Amino acid sequence: MQIPGVREVKVTMSEPIRINGQQAIETRLDGVSGKDKTEVTVVQWIRFGGGTSLRIIASAPRNQWSSAFTRFRAVRDGIQPKG
Repeated sequence: MQIPGVREVKVTMSEPIRINGQQAIETRLDGVSGKDKTEVTVVQWIRFGGGTSLRIIASAPRNQWSSAFTRFRAVRDGIQPKG
């Protein structure tokens, strides 16, 4: 799959995980974004459960990745399916 606005993509990690007890896959990518070719790191989580899936994508400039990733995980963990 493509992520709009990100090109020259290289997958750096992809592994199964659990998010709030549900099966999921976390994939991280390095690439460039924008006209100035800003180096970015992207994370994609796909969570499965209840016959549905949820795709969450977040990105940040590579030099800001560590602090951004902590915030991204907090947002990801705060999203709960209805019902």
